[in-house]
Amino acid sequence: VCRESLVAALVPDAQPCELVVARAEAGEPGSDDVIEHLIGATSPLAVDRHHHVDLHNQQWLKEVADGTPLVRVHRGRPALPGRNVMGAPLPARAGVTIDLARLLGRGTRLHADDPTLIVSTLAGAYARDAAGVVSVSSPVVIAGNLDHHCGDIETNLPVEIGGDVIAGFTLISAAQVTVAGAIEDARVVVTGDLTVGSGIMPGKQRLVVHGRLEARHITGRPVRAAAITVALSILDCEVIAGTDLVCGNLISSRVIAGHSVTCDSCGDAAEARTVVELGGDPFLAALAHEAAEDHKRGLVTVDNLRQRLALLQHRFQELMANSGPDEAGPLAEEIEEYEQRLATAQT
Repeated sequence: VCRESLVAALVPDAQPCELVVARAEAGEPGSDDVIEHLIGATSPLAVDRHHHVDLHNQQWLKEVADGTPLVRVHRGRPALPGRNVMGAPLPARAGVTIDLARLLGRGTRLHADDPTLIVSTLAGAYARDAAGVVSVSSPVVIAGNLDHHCGDIETNLPVEIGGDVIAGFTLISAAQVTVAGAIEDARVVVTGDLTVGSGIMPGKQRLVVHGRLEARHITGRPVRAAAITVALSILDCEVIAGTDLVCGNLISSRVIAGHSVTCDSCGDAAEARTVVELGGDPFLAALAHEAAEDHKRGLVTVDNLRQRLALLQHRFQELMANSGPDEAGPLAEEIEEYEQRLATAQT
């Protein structure tokens, strides 16, 4: 109650006026806690200048190291209470608080010195579900096929694929990889071991494994691995094994192995011949074979260019004799181009 207002109101000849006889103060409501995700769960699809979406390059996989900050909560401003006309406290609405512990998934924990921060407990693949719970796991697990739903994968982590590796996609891992289904004509490079539950299908993409390769069968594919074990057949393949190759049937293939080749049968009278080379460094031998093939193709190219150049020069001489330099001018430029191409091919 305002004492000065009461005194002014009791004056006998006071004029009508507004007087404050009581005063209260409203409280200030608090603000809500805010969650900040320090790592994006997904990235936009790659779009080229023609507005075509590249479904191979979705970049959904986010790798994090041990101790990487994942989530931070910014605490809201606390509520400031007011007072009523009697001077008693008048409570204000508090902001919404967030229990950071409910966002903890596997592979995560609260920071030891900062309870407002979630960090990873291992190196792995980061994920965030619809409820905001974050997790870090290793290996990278794909329940179905490696296709447009997940895009290409290039990771330092182990990978487990529950289906097939679809043609046209890329799988690169610096660790071991397990594929439950088959590998189609996809680019596959594995630093560790590769286990394929089904087979490796025909294609032009070379399959490279720096560790051991195990598969049910391999057909029509260039394959390189430190060691290879195939339960059934290797058919119409170019195979390089750094040490040993073990398979059921070896048919119509070219094999270079550092130590040994073990198979139930080798070649087939009804098929093309099978060539096996043992000993030495198989990868250097493969390079020598590739160089020899390149040399053969180069000789054919040079011969074709020489023949084409001879025809152009003959035609040029005819035009010069019959039509003059104006008609022969464009042909002279084409001859110069082919001379440059021939020089490059010969080199």
